[in-house]
Amino acid sequence: MPQAKLDEGVALARSQAITAAIDSSDGLAWSLHEIVRSSRVGITLNKLPIADEVERFAEINKLVSSDLGLYGGEEYELVVT
Repeated sequence: MPQAKLDEGVALARSQAITAAIDSSDGLAWSLHEIVRSSRVGITLNKLPIADEVERFAEINKLVSSDLGLYGGEEYELVVT
């Protein structure tokens, strides 16, 4: 069961080291879109972190691992700027 990173989020907010934050529970692509829309900035992804297990799952099920990484969700990782 995924859990929200509340302690980490509070610590980051208190540090004033970040300018924006959102969780990726609805998918990384949606989270990045929301940052772009709200902040009126652009984002370039140079490398998409894909776990080895996701790569294997995608290969077995004839899926595209980057699609799973961008559009999957429910992992509650923080996306910060």
